[in-house]
Amino acid sequence: MPGDFAFISVDLKGRAVEADRAKIRSQCMQGKNRRIGSRRDVRSARKLRKAAGFQEQKWTVYQDSQAAQGDYHGSGLENTETKPQPYVDGFAGLPLAAPSPPDIALVRLPIDTSPQSQELLFCYFQLDNELKLHVPFFSVLDFEAFETLQYRWIFEDSIFLQTVLLTTSALVDLHAGLPLQLKTVTRLRKTLKLLNQRLAEDDGYERDVTILIIIILTTVAVIFKDNVAVKAHLNGLGQIVHLRTASPINPKLMLKLDQLGLQYALATGYTPSYLCRTRPLLNHLPNRTVPLPLSMSTSLPPSIFPSLAPILQDLQRLVHSINHHLENGSRLLGEAFETENRSIQVRLLGLGSTATSTPSEAAREVIRLGMLAFLTTMSASPAPPVPNSATSRFPNLAEKLKFALTTTRKDDWEDIPWVIRVWLLISITLTCFTGQERWLREIWADVVKNGAALGWEDVRETLKSVMWIFVVHDRDGEVAWRKLTGR
Repeated sequence: MPGDFAFISVDLKGRAVEADRAKIRSQCMQGKNRRIGSRRDVRSARKLRKAAGFQEQKWTVYQDSQAAQGDYHGSGLENTETKPQPYVDGFAGLPLAAPSPPDIALVRLPIDTSPQSQELLFCYFQLDNELKLHVPFFSVLDFEAFETLQYRWIFEDSIFLQTVLLTTSALVDLHAGLPLQLKTVTRLRKTLKLLNQRLAEDDGYERDVTILIIIILTTVAVIFKDNVAVKAHLNGLGQIVHLRTASPINPKLMLKLDQLGLQYALATGYTPSYLCRTRPLLNHLPNRTVPLPLSMSTSLPPSIFPSLAPILQDLQRLVHSINHHLENGSRLLGEAFETENRSIQVRLLGLGSTATSTPSEAAREVIRLGMLAFLTTMSASPAPPVPNSATSRFPNLAEKLKFALTTTRKDDWEDIPWVIRVWLLISITLTCFTGQERWLREIWADVVKNGAALGWEDVRETLKSVMWIFVVHDRDGEVAWRKLTGR
């Protein structure tokens, strides 16, 4: 029994005697009337420290091995020492506990990361989620297996993690309106060095993660208008796709490759070697037997446009499927979308050899180029850089369209159904032109004739009868219409 343990005696009514009541009050109020910062409080804390044998410590700011080697000079991560924390809440001289680390610091990563790198990785996850929220069209496509794999690569593949950190750092520079900063350039050089080491391995090109790394590097080069780097990366991707002929590439990666290559081809006129790689696509399209709704019954006359009419119908079916899933909150199988998108793209590019060698072929070329322009709106890839081009995202496509439209004979132009002509002009305006071009506005005025009487809702219903993805095209389509009509 402890020596300070005491019994309290009470009378017949359960009341303690006065001396015992004073003892009870003393025990209950211990520490309650203590005045923080008083001499007695400071003295008690000093005794406590001495009894615990506490020794003064110096605290060092954590940093990764790269920062320790001086790779990030001026980053604020230099070795520093802090003095013990001052007196707080009565614990005189006791240092405060270190703050809890961020959640990302508790995760095992394939490389050591500094606090700055952890912040970039957290920013990457935020940007990825915001993209999915603000681009609802892409949330319809079900690439769940690939998305899971992509997150795994962050925690398993050191080169991919370096690429993610590089991309986020580059976007931070872009958001600040700055060129690539020294820290970002350092990350870029390190990523390229590691990528070359990966490609030197026997199976380096066989990994899907290698393709994704090069796609991301290409996108960074596109954003910062480095056309030389874009072309070099696309050539490298072409070689890898050629070597991977016997082993299938993930459908999501193929979609990214197709969209990035198409944008580059339409912007510069240079078609990446992998873009028209033949595949048995035509007879295996999931939606080819699905009838179009009556609201989308507009089509090209097969007798006049035998090669383009079936491609237009396939594209209409694909758009109808996307709208159906958007309206019902369901998801379209990503692999099916990639197959159909690639089939349409390959066939349209393959018909480009006829070009506009004669005026009679100009109308066909307008339709072909118009469908390619429409395909670019179904992509999240940024348009590649083109030197000395400030007016169009796709100057090569814009030049070809202008030539085809201005050389098309009136009879051939009128062979195209009226609603398709309206759809073509709106589609190419929102992708290739400003809407202020005099020659384009004259063509528009001639097509609509009484255009002043057509409001946007009327035009929108016309566009829906051909094909139109509401969440993608409504806002930009209305802007294009207002520019064409001068409203």
